[in-house]
Amino acid sequence: MMNALSQLLYGGSCYWIKGFVMPIDRDEIARVLKERRAIKPCHRCGEMQFTVLDGYSKMTLEKEIQGGLVIGAPIVPVATIACDNCGAITSHALGPLGLLPKKEEEEG
Repeated sequence: MMNALSQLLYGGSCYWIKGFVMPIDRDEIARVLKERRAIKPCHRCGEMQFTVLDGYSKMTLEKEIQGGLVIGAPIVPVATIACDNCGAITSHALGPLGLLPKKEEEEG
């Protein structure tokens, strides 16, 4: 069984998804977030209306806070959600939500 970090990073590295194009399915992301009960009000203004942004983001995991960007550092692909009222942004890792392609699908 994978721990949470391994699940986020596909076993500690995302190198194998380099160059893989996965179209965003905003409706599927919204469905999965509702299914997982990620439906609380905005953490900034308390409003209930959100939009799944039309694109993915990546969070880079660095071992140190000092220094510049590390090329080849592990990344966490995320869906980005914005509050329709105040614009506050939250990120949801795609791996734990089951929204990343399986390794076999990408290789096959």
